[in-house]
Parts: sequence; C-alpha cells; structure tokens
Amino acid sequence: MKLPLLLKTKNEVDEWKKSITGSVGFVPTMGSLHAGHVFLASEAKKQNDHTVVSIFVNPKQFAQGEDLEAYPRTLEADLRAVRGAADVVFAPSAATVYAPNFATHLSSGNLGKELCGEYRPPHFDGVVTVVFLLLQLVEPTTLYLGKKDYQQLTIVKQMVKDLFLAVKVVGVETQRNANGLALSSRNQYLNADQLKEAGHIRTCLLALKDRMKEGQDAHSASRRLFEDLSKSPNIKPQYAELRLRTNLKEPKKTQPGAMVALVAAFLGKARLIDNIEI
Repeated sequence: MKLPLLLKTKNEVDEWKKSITGSVGFVPTMGSLHAGHVFLASEAKKQNDHTVVSIFVNPKQFAQGEDLEAYPRTLEADLRAVRGAADVVFAPSAATVYAPNFATHLSSGNLGKELCGEYRPPHFDGVVTVVFLLLQLVEPTTLYLGKKDYQQLTIVKQMVKDLFLAVKVVGVETQRNANGLALSSRNQYLNADQLKEAGHIRTCLLALKDRMKEGQDAHSASRRLFEDLSKSPNIKPQYAELRLRTNLKEPKKTQPGAMVALVAAFLGKARLIDNIEI
C-alpha cells in the first residue's frame, strides 16, 4: 500500500485540486498521529472521493509557556499511519500558512474565552484562524473533527456558519484506549502508571451520566464531578462543567435540554480533556 501523496506548498495543492473531481474530505491535525486521527481519516475516506489530512503545528494556538517547541513532529511516521486512509497529506510550513507580514486574525468570540479558553487565552482564536486558512487552501467538501475537542468543534461550526463557508462540518466520536482514556497526542507524556490512572476521568464522566439520569441537577452534578476527579491521587482537575450541547452555554435550572459534561485535568505534565454527552 503506497504512502499518501505529500504536498507542502500552495502551488502543489492548487495543482492537485485541478487534477481531481468529486468530493474532498479534510482532517486538520498537528501531527503525531494516533489511532483517533486515523479513524477520522478513515471516516472521511468512506464518505468522499478524496481525503486530505493536514499536518501543521500551529504556533498561533499555543499559549505562552506551552509545549510548542516540544510538541512532537513525526512526519515520516505520520505518513505511514494514514497510509490507506488518506490520499493526500498536506504538510505546509508556517511561511506557507502565514504569509510575510500576516496581519489578519479571526476571533473565537465569547465561547473562546470560557472553559479551556479561560486557561489558554489565545488558543481558540489561533484555531479558527488556522482552520479558516486551511479550508481556503484545501477547499474541501466536508471537514472532520473529533468530538474529544468538543469546544473546538462547537467554535469551528460557529465560524463556518458565521462566515458562510461552503463546507460541511462533521463531528466524529472520540476514540479511546482499553480503560476509556480518550486518545490524544499528549498521552505519550504519561507513563504506564499514569495511563492506568487516567482511566479515572472516564469513570467519573460515566458516573455523572448515571446521576443525571436519576434527576440530579446540572450545577450539583458539576460540583460532584470536580470532587470525584480530585479523589484520584495525581489527577488535578482544572474545570468540570455541564453545558448545553448545541452552543455550550450554561444550562438553565428548568428544562436545560441536551447537555455535555466537559473536563480538563492535569496528570503529570499532560493536560487531558474529555467529555460525555448527556
């Protein structure tokens, strides 16, 4: 099985687009690909004539002091990982994505300042900016994003709607390891004991879902979820909240509607996020 076609420049992408017909499924990533990324690409391949996976470590979505320089860059391994799932891997340089004297940035709105955005102030503005630029370069029919990054998925859907972009956004179910931990490139920062302990996050989310079925209100459930996460000796929760699934606003006490519980927690040096739909 041959490796995907590797493209690195705008001109190469433009020439490729001229050579094809039919629908294009697009999976944007920052590389260090794992089985969750491969699943996204496989879903895109099932539903489209062509599949593109981008690999770009976006400097604009890292907060000061975060792991931009340490973020793993494994292009050769990534090409092998999506062999058979992606037709094209687009791996541009920063100069390709951000032209000299680049000065235009998109805003992720109020939601970009909440939840993860409260602790990573520039993150979601950087996400919507780079996703918009990648969509302009690739011009896909459908964009595939994992539900693990539920806030990101919601913000990108809003950006696509607000800017009248001609692309469909599909959220794909989170892929997990044997103990329920959501697959993430940052899981490689965890040792064997930490990987085992990280399964506590999923256990707490499932317990919350059961309590919500029994009628517990959202605010009490959020407090209990934070407390439950804290019971694991090395997990340090940053937040645990229930929000409306459609727009991630805080639910009303009466008739809250469909919800999602979202958490972020540190385990060692890894910052882990997860969620569960209620």
